[in-house]
Amino acid sequence: MFFILWWTRMHHYMYRLSIFVTTFRCFRITRKELHTSLHFSVCVSVQDAAKATPQGYNHKKGVSLWTYGGRQIITADKYMDLMEAMQPDWYEALNDADPGIGSSKKRILNSTTSSMEYLKQCITLHKASQKLKGSALFAPLLGGRSEKARNGWSKSLMSTTVDKSAISGYTIVGLHTNGPEVEDLQPVNVSNIVKASLEPLAAELPRQTAGMWNPLTVLQLAHLGVDIFDSTFPFLVTERRGALTFPFRLNRRQNDGAYSKGSCLEHQNKKLKVSEDSPKAKAEEEVPRQDNKIRESEDEELSSPYEINMKNKSNVSLMKPLLEGCECYTCKNFTRAYVHHLTIANELLAPVLLMMHNLHHWMDFFSSIREAIKTDRLEDLQTLITTSVFESNEDITLS
Repeated sequence: MFFILWWTRMHHYMYRLSIFVTTFRCFRITRKELHTSLHFSVCVSVQDAAKATPQGYNHKKGVSLWTYGGRQIITADKYMDLMEAMQPDWYEALNDADPGIGSSKKRILNSTTSSMEYLKQCITLHKASQKLKGSALFAPLLGGRSEKARNGWSKSLMSTTVDKSAISGYTIVGLHTNGPEVEDLQPVNVSNIVKASLEPLAAELPRQTAGMWNPLTVLQLAHLGVDIFDSTFPFLVTERRGALTFPFRLNRRQNDGAYSKGSCLEHQNKKLKVSEDSPKAKAEEEVPRQDNKIRESEDEELSSPYEINMKNKSNVSLMKPLLEGCECYTCKNFTRAYVHHLTIANELLAPVLLMMHNLHHWMDFFSSIREAIKTDRLEDLQTLITTSVFESNEDITLS
């Protein structure tokens, strides 16, 4: 699966569009060098972080990948052939990160045993490949939900049995089974196993984890020492037609007044509301109000406190950008009313404009994280987001 990545501190982000390709290479890059690097690059992960991964389908013959054509069993040799074809900036070694909550010790042992074999095969093929000289290999950190197993796995990566010269970083896998449910995963449920995975590792190499982590969880994991995160969050927010609006600027408040550069927003003077005499308007009048309330309720359930729902009828006549003060292309050229119109009409332009905004917002968020880390204000950033979004930060603290 292709991803595009953006670094934070050292933190780096990934997104799923292969069109944002850069010539940047992170081969053997250190954590200290990340903050001087470009903010995104192309990578490949074993599973798609945006879709829930079915469990219980991996075995000794290989790892199950879930493609548009169905289930495919892939071996280390086949996997590395694909890496040579794609030549990403970095890629995750093939692994069996299937064990989740409630997995037995035997299942976890089988997972680590097979994953170690895959890793060694990937390292051997990586070093022998001329096409992958500019690509970085990241070793997986796994062990299910067992702190002991995870700590033991990480220690084994530091042992003499593994050729560490080919490893350029680490990726934490198996914390979840991917998909939208990761958004609700609480940091307290994974913090100890993340610590167990990271504690034995070499300090100079970057650490990554994928998934739909919400902004506050990103800050928690960054505090624990994770350097690279994926942008599955803004992608899935776009998929449910949301626009990110949570605050993240520590040194200056986001503009709550008139938009400085958007006084002539495109389409703001166009009549987007259907005529009262049109067949569509009359049809809408015949829909029972109770049904409208149900649909609005269902839409609200798909949203998060970090975003606005562009399906909501409250946006139908708002002649202002998605977020006041945002410098993205969407906010500088289009109104909420117009994006709402595109969303309701199921126009293909709707997710394009929303994705532009959400990626811009997400990247700016990580710029703020980098600055907060440099100035030792990560906790202040968390407080800002928590108080602004939830109006209370009693239950969320950096630990």
